Amino acid sequence: MRVGNVPGLRIACDVPLNAVKALTRWFDGRINRVRRSGEARQMRGLFSVLFVSILAWIIGITLSDVARDVPHGWMIETVALLVLLRYRDCIGRMRSGWRQQAANKIEDARAAVDAYLTRARPELARRGKASPRLFLGARGAPLSRQSAWLVIQA
Repeated sequence: MRVGNVPGLRIACDVPLNAVKALTRWFDGRINRVRRSGEARQMRGLFSVLFVSILAWIIGITLSDVARDVPHGWMIETVALLVLLRYRDCIGRMRSGWRQQAANKIEDARAAVDAYLTRARPELARRGKASPRLFLGARGAPLSRQSAWLVIQA
């Protein structure tokens, strides 16, 4: 048996974990609305991180005080540690999900560049002078920094 995989631990500690999960979903739903600007999302994200950090600090201090004042308080800390160890694989699953999303985005970017090189770039190259540069403007000339910025903003 692995440490943190104690039978009955999930049943005993499921309610606090579900509360944290619900709080996280609530924050995510409030922050990541499509109609919000990037700056608003960033500020709300910083607020959420600050709020959750303060909440974790308060819970840690409370748990420490309880463990110090209660006889055999070390058992409370041990149970809390076992709960955290029980759910450590959640972080691994999230990390692998992030890696998969990044890999998908890289594949999409490669496909987009390949489509540009096979379809759009030859047509743009015919319009202007032959250039070895990867990205060309509408007239076939190499894409300038300002033109690239305009394309990104559009």
